[in-house]
Amino acid sequence: MAVAGAVSEQGFAAVNATRTVDENLTEQLKGEYAKMVADVRAVFDSGRTKDLAWRKQQLKAIIKGAKAHKDEIVAALQQDLGGPKMRAIGDLLPIIGDAEYSLKMIDRWAQPQFPTATEPLPLTLGSTASMRPEPKGVTLNIAPWNFPFAMCFQPLASAVAAGCPMIIKPSELAPACADVIKKIIEHYMDNECYKVILGAVPETTALLAQKWDHIFYTGNGSIARVVMEAAAKNLTPMTLE
Repeated sequence: MAVAGAVSEQGFAAVNATRTVDENLTEQLKGEYAKMVADVRAVFDSGRTKDLAWRKQQLKAIIKGAKAHKDEIVAALQQDLGGPKMRAIGDLLPIIGDAEYSLKMIDRWAQPQFPTATEPLPLTLGSTASMRPEPKGVTLNIAPWNFPFAMCFQPLASAVAAGCPMIIKPSELAPACADVIKKIIEHYMDNECYKVILGAVPETTALLAQKWDHIFYTGNGSIARVVMEAAAKNLTPMTLE
């Protein structure tokens, strides 16, 4: 019993020590990420991402990066998830397909719309109305492990087409895939607007402590509640799957 008690005490001490390290790391990262988000927001506020030619360039960069690193994508998926090479089709096709579709549609999406009222009120007589699409702002994407590439790059393509910067947090449960995602984005895209953060709970917690203009999350319901609670503090809209 004495031996068992000693082991239990050592185990609890180790758990508490790990928790303390994680909490300290999270606090340190909060400061680092606050500066990162502020820098990205400054670029967004400059108007760079509103330029359609720039957006198209970034969408083409996604396609180019995915095609150039398709063998690394396949290898990373096999390393992290196993299965046949054909499994990679489920990740590769949406990456390229969504970016190509966005390139095709972006000019139409960016055009202002002029709705007509079927029953105009007296105050609106002689006036016109228009709806002009505007980028929402700086976004965060917390991606899952089971479709690591598709769930990183599909929201990214949408963010690029809309003129929004994005910070991507790939799943730590698919580390080889996360490394390739980071490599593609850092090599091909504008790194002042698009960044990849690797890590686990401390990194995700520190990211959620920042103010975002939209958050994407794909995963289980229990973590979704944590993400929603963090988003609610700033009334941040979300896309959950």
